[in-house]
Amino acid sequence: MGCEIADFNNDAWQDILVLDMLPEDRKRKKTMAGTMNYDKWGLMLANGYAPQYMRNTLQLNNGPYPRRDSAARTSFSEVAQLAGVHQTDWSWSGLFADLDNDGWKDLFITNGYLRDITDKDFIDYSASLGMFQSQKKADQAVLEQIRKLEGVKLPNYCFRNEGNLSFTSCLSLPPSFSNGAAYGDLDGDGDLDLVTNNINGPAFVLENRSAGRPNAHFLKVRLLGPPGNPHGIGARLWLYAGEQKQYLEQYPYRGFQSSVSTVLNFGLGASTYADSLIIEWPGGRRQAIGPVGAGKEIALKYEEAAEHAVLPLVADTGPLLRDVSGQNGLDFIHRGSSFNDFLQQPLLPHSFSRSGPALAVGDLNGDGLDDVYIGGAKGQPGRVFCQTPDGRFEHRDLLEGAEAEDVDALIFDADNDGAKDLYVVSGGSEYPAADKGYQDRLYLNDGSGGLRLSAEALPAMPASGSCVAAADLEGDGDLDLFVGGRVETGQYPLPPRSYLLQNDGGVFSDVTTELAPGLERTGMVTDAVWASLEEGAGPALVLVGEWMPVTIFRNKGGRLERQPAEGLENSSGWWYSLAAGDFDQDGDTDFLAGNLGLNTMFQATPSEPVRAYAGDFDNNGSIDAVMSYYIQGIESPVPSRDVLFSQIPGLEKKYPRYGLYAEAELKQLFGKEKLEQAYTLECNTFQSSYIENQGEGNFSLSPLPLSAQFAPVSGIICMDFNEDGHTDALLAGNDYSPEVNIGRCDAFNGLLLLGDGRGRFSPAGPMQSGFWAEGEVKGLKMARRGETGLYWILAAVNNDSLRTFEGGGEAPQQKEMNNTSI
Repeated sequence: MGCEIADFNNDAWQDILVLDMLPEDRKRKKTMAGTMNYDKWGLMLANGYAPQYMRNTLQLNNGPYPRRDSAARTSFSEVAQLAGVHQTDWSWSGLFADLDNDGWKDLFITNGYLRDITDKDFIDYSASLGMFQSQKKADQAVLEQIRKLEGVKLPNYCFRNEGNLSFTSCLSLPPSFSNGAAYGDLDGDGDLDLVTNNINGPAFVLENRSAGRPNAHFLKVRLLGPPGNPHGIGARLWLYAGEQKQYLEQYPYRGFQSSVSTVLNFGLGASTYADSLIIEWPGGRRQAIGPVGAGKEIALKYEEAAEHAVLPLVADTGPLLRDVSGQNGLDFIHRGSSFNDFLQQPLLPHSFSRSGPALAVGDLNGDGLDDVYIGGAKGQPGRVFCQTPDGRFEHRDLLEGAEAEDVDALIFDADNDGAKDLYVVSGGSEYPAADKGYQDRLYLNDGSGGLRLSAEALPAMPASGSCVAAADLEGDGDLDLFVGGRVETGQYPLPPRSYLLQNDGGVFSDVTTELAPGLERTGMVTDAVWASLEEGAGPALVLVGEWMPVTIFRNKGGRLERQPAEGLENSSGWWYSLAAGDFDQDGDTDFLAGNLGLNTMFQATPSEPVRAYAGDFDNNGSIDAVMSYYIQGIESPVPSRDVLFSQIPGLEKKYPRYGLYAEAELKQLFGKEKLEQAYTLECNTFQSSYIENQGEGNFSLSPLPLSAQFAPVSGIICMDFNEDGHTDALLAGNDYSPEVNIGRCDAFNGLLLLGDGRGRFSPAGPMQSGFWAEGEVKGLKMARRGETGLYWILAAVNNDSLRTFEGGGEAPQQKEMNNTSI
């Protein structure tokens, strides 16, 4: 398939587009979709293969990021689904070019295929031919069937770049079998025209008629290179016009077996001139010109460029954080589980056995220094790190309880003896439902930092948990606990058991039924925060979870009552995390909530929600959890035919062919009555969000910047990182647990959002923040480095090593301009 390299988001870093064959059409999706065996997938990754998915990929260049062990490196985030360009069917040539001259590169994609050889009915038929005849006859029969196959004749796609990492389809073209494509200003009117070659048909010549429209100014550049390179192949150009920056490289060989015009085109939008134009020729010569008026073609000559132009130096204050992983004794590698959840429930959207590690910070040995606990996977003991006065850590393992999967932890004084104790939440899905392997643990402090497992301190809690949060619910001086339930093994998505634990001198009792009956099975909780929401009232409990809205239990004299919150009616999502802070500086508590994000096959809205139907659809006594989403306005099952029929085999008799399954809507598959009787959940937003407290029980939900929507956000730290008096937020996440046909969420490398004190946030790049947390981050914590004023940011990563970043400032440096500062 085709490949294109260009800077589509105008940050002066080259991005990469690679095309594949995922259809947009609902029926074609179902006739092409097979299944990927989870164990085979795991084996492929273990042998060093990269994850592979049948869809277009758009690799966003994140630019350089600081690394402790080497010079700055460059990395990419795959954002095709977020951008809306992931499904263009059998695709060949992809071309980034500013087709409307608004200053942003648009995208043109050719597609089509002469014979639909990926049709699953055809594949299954072909595989069966060799069973009862010779290979030669089988091959002849397959060839005969290929001749009879219909073609995939499709309209080419043209996407308008909206300038915010997203594209919208903007052109209606006749169906064709197109592959090669090229652009150039064929009629000399200042805009780029397109030519495509079509199999078994005449070529398309597409005249662009955007010339002369308002806000469509342009500047064309012809390069006159040195001998042997007359077109200046390999040259790099930066253009500045007002606040806009653009970057082009001279490589005409683009798309699929095609070559575009060697005259470079810059769209200027409303600008009538470019402030400056800078070129770097192959070999290092540089020159700069400007201002340059719009609406013309200029020539740049290699012979006029300076041999070694000196660029000005710019002040660089250094990153706010520095990667010090492995330097201070915080050495821990989480050994994640290889457990296959999908053998038990094939229709799960994701596994639950990748939920750790837990991470907690507090002073365990009473020396005034922050210590750290990081939990182990099933069969791996958690580890306690005690800070020493010189800023290093000494560790010991907690061997008692190593058979559990540690998913959250809390350091607090459970028995009011002045020494901090350790509570560890057990979770995951490796054990059967109600197994004692899910029992949480409380380790009591002996007064000098020694921790002893107290078997009698907690009631029986054989439920897979997710989080723990402490508050003095009744105002009696003891810290009570909420423990969130994550999942009941084999019963997804039915709500598991959550607990409200009342503290009586370090012995906890389950008072959920008495004091918070609505809390017991409130949903699949992922995070919880106690917060003061009403003056004079006790702490309220705010929850988020999977298939849950943002949920508030208000404190009514020591009892927790769920009450609706104005403004959060459409907040049901796949929430991962929750953090509190006063982000608009009005004196009350606001929240940031990490959700699934927008870089996914699911796009949930109130009018077209993503749903889960749970019921015994095949009458065999087990729960079948069928997810649905909307494709082209029709509610459709998420699972492929193979996956769905592996859970509900009776459907195969009704739909023996993929074509029949592709035609069926969800209500036809299961029947309207069965769906109405099922336990139904729905999500109407997947955006990580800012929740503003507007007072008197009213809230507003607004999305975080798009760069925070690349993947799930599972860790949030709220503090003033740049010391400007406003609360900022540090985010990390990713999730490798989704079912393989959905695809893992791995495009997020952490992000610092700088607050403005009015509830708005602006992203800080990795070279400014110094924060780069790759992998499947499950939690973020801040630990203070003694009394130095320095601190560490700790990122707990599933199946990987603990990441450590140090904050505390750095003297300004001088550096030569690079791609983003030239």
